[in-house]
Amino acid sequence: MSYNINFNTLRKDSIQDNNDEKLLSINFPNKKKSSQRSEIKINKDILLSKNNLFFQEKTSITFKTKEPICILNISLNDGCNYNSNINNYKINPVKNNTTISYMKNETGCINVDSNSHIKTIAIEIKESFLLSNILEKDIDSLFLNNYNNSFAKCLKSKETNVYTKICAKELFDSPYHGKLNQIYLQSKVFEILFFEFKDLNTNNEKSLNISSAIFSNYDIEALHHAKDILLQNIQNPPSIVDLSKLVHINEFKLKIGFKKLFNSTPYNLLLEYRMQEAKILLETSDLNINEISHVIGYKFSQNFSKAFVLRFGVRPKDLMKNRKYY
Repeated sequence: MSYNINFNTLRKDSIQDNNDEKLLSINFPNKKKSSQRSEIKINKDILLSKNNLFFQEKTSITFKTKEPICILNISLNDGCNYNSNINNYKINPVKNNTTISYMKNETGCINVDSNSHIKTIAIEIKESFLLSNILEKDIDSLFLNNYNNSFAKCLKSKETNVYTKICAKELFDSPYHGKLNQIYLQSKVFEILFFEFKDLNTNNEKSLNISSAIFSNYDIEALHHAKDILLQNIQNPPSIVDLSKLVHINEFKLKIGFKKLFNSTPYNLLLEYRMQEAKILLETSDLNINEISHVIGYKFSQNFSKAFVLRFGVRPKDLMKNRKYY
């Protein structure tokens, strides 16, 4: 059995104009858990939605938009797919995935499997805001192609980066109310917009430049040397500028080279190494959390714990309970 609803029913009376968010309780048939959705106007051009929805039955949600908008969706739990009724546009987000879509005169359907828990942050941005505040000229074309037509395009769909993941969780669990809450939510939304559109801009530059980058044997050796330097200095890693000087290649070639050779940025490669080292220490050493934080290069154990939970979905202290000593 499937259940069909209109997206407008999820929005009815949920948008709040004052400084406090309004929570909308949604009643699905045969629901065993409470589903909630809240929407907050960040400003006249940006709308934030927080969704914590439980679906006992397979559900289809009709979606329609006329005004040109960009939708940034961050999946914190199960994903749901979207199929356009106008063209072949599809999105199939999964857990810990971020998508950025541009839509105009779009009609489609959001499909959710039975026994699903959908937990997402969605940010809707009007085109006027994008063109005035974010987009560089070489990205404008991504949004403005087929401007006069019905149009839907996925600009990005990839694993959520650690910065966005932290902000999304803080948005969902805001401890504030009233005017202070509005300021807090605004700050986190703008942080996400900065990270995501900076990444979009960077990826666009890479798509234009990476194919033309030529790497000699010297460059490849230098990149491996740069990787070794990073991983041997996890407590006090050099900056990109200093690292490029140490291995005698320019910053651009260093960044592009890491992406081509190691499929990662220098920072993300270092972060992953730190997390893997921390996991081993938590499971096998007799060090406490503060000591492990210091060993892998974190000044504050709270920052380490937050990053560890985002990477592995478990708290460091819980992992320590099953320590194995060799």
